Amino acid sequence: MASDYSRTCASPDSLQTGEAPMVSETCEVYVWGSNSSHQLVEGTQEKILQPKLAPSFADAQTIEAGQYCTFVISSDGSVRACGKGSYGRLGLGDSNNQSTLKKVTFEPHRAIKKVTSSKGSDGHTLAFTTEGEVFSWGDGDYGKLGHGNSSTQKYPKLIQGPLQGKVVVCVSAGYRHSAAVSEDGELYTWGEGDFGRLGKYSTLNIINTEHY
Repeated sequence: MASDYSRTCASPDSLQTGEAPMVSETCEVYVWGSNSSHQLVEGTQEKILQPKLAPSFADAQTIEAGQYCTFVISSDGSVRACGKGSYGRLGLGDSNNQSTLKKVTFEPHRAIKKVTSSKGSDGHTLAFTTEGEVFSWGDGDYGKLGHGNSSTQKYPKLIQGPLQGKVVVCVSAGYRHSAAVSEDGELYTWGEGDFGRLGKYSTLNIINTEHY
């Protein structure tokens, strides 16, 4: 699956002159691999064994390939999702599979800069905005959504707590845990703590974001 493809869609002239790259509104995106849950938006659910041009992703600025699901960020900061919907991992309000790209709603409305979706467990997704706020949704086991509980969240929900007021510049959805880095270099981790994966002295699960 093509990822962060916008960097290859810049004008060659702007790259040579050192000016700010002008990103095209359309890109050629190729997809391949399993399409068992319509995560490649190619109509059928057959495997795609060679890279295939995917017109459905033509306006993508960034693409995130999760576990049986795909997220597309457009130039206006909107997010669309398709594929497996179990545990609300698509953020569309239900657990249904989605065979075509459908817009994800954020309340309050925000322009999204980056999406990261777990590649294991039961599926959870994080996104941070152009202003550095973090939303999460999907399976909430082990507290990996950072909302202070283990509930499933089928719509994007803004993470509060220690991240409130922070400007986040990087997020990562792990197997059963999550992490975020703020612009001042602080690392926050939450979720399952087995094997010290959260960087804490304890192996207990942490259901709220905590600074490390």
